Amino acid sequence: MSSAGAATFSGLQEGALVLADISGYSKFIAQTEVDHSWSILHELLDTMVRSLSGRMDVSQVEGDAILFISGLSTPEVITAVEGTFVAFHRRLRDMQAVTTCPCSACANIGMLKLKFVVHHGKFSRQRLGAVEQLHGTDVIVAHRLLKNSVPSKEYVLVTDAVLERLPAERREVFTPHSERVGGGAGEGTPARDARGGAGQLRGHRRSANRARRLADARA
Repeated sequence: MSSAGAATFSGLQEGALVLADISGYSKFIAQTEVDHSWSILHELLDTMVRSLSGRMDVSQVEGDAILFISGLSTPEVITAVEGTFVAFHRRLRDMQAVTTCPCSACANIGMLKLKFVVHHGKFSRQRLGAVEQLHGTDVIVAHRLLKNSVPSKEYVLVTDAVLERLPAERREVFTPHSERVGGGAGEGTPARDARGGAGQLRGHRRSANRARRLADARA
């Protein structure tokens, strides 16, 4: 293999793994015009990236989701996430207010929601050409938590590894929540919690209602 095509690895790093996912997008594109739905998705993804610019790095764009990494302190990470909820809903509201397009995509912008999974852990970065990927067990945990049983389409779900790095007054706003995170049939991956033991991963969720109220207040 030529050196230009060889994979390169960084050393092991530690920090926040933040997955931002637009809820309802699969149903949205199934029911709407492709060209307009794509433009709306692009605008909302760009809003999230701009909101977190300078505080988090984009590691991967995964369809309607973005994986961010950050070396910020955990309280700063949560503050940045809350600010992005505000930016997202403000952009949604503005698009709804100014559009005169009668298509289904533009008429149903309001069905889109935003959820975050936030984990703290270790990972390495692999680069192959212009493409970067993260590797590590903690990266897998963050991705698997996107498929969860939280009874809402909009929330912040954090793990114990995040919660234990927050001051008491900020921990209190989260509601305890448990998820089983492990391999599917044939994968042979044991369930694990944030501390690495077998069993339940104890996440903590927070409703996004406060962020939506802030978006309205800061109009």
